[in-house]
Amino acid sequence: MHSVEIFHKGSDVIGPMAQMREWFDAHRVRPILFTMSRATRGMVFQLQFASAIEAAVAAHALGGRVIVETTARAA
Repeated sequence: MHSVEIFHKGSDVIGPMAQMREWFDAHRVRPILFTMSRATRGMVFQLQFASAIEAAVAAHALGGRVIVETTARAA
């Protein structure tokens, strides 16, 4: 999975979610997982995509950042 994190200042979720939905529909991109949580001064949206390209393009277009996940290896 390829994760993206988007921070939104304020408590309004309707505006940012509508913006994301419009972008997803226009670009035919579908996140596999979508969650949100409260942050100190706003909301954090976390999205997971099947491909790294989708994640990178969505992060760039929506003002987010790609989260690089590390895999633990046995010694």
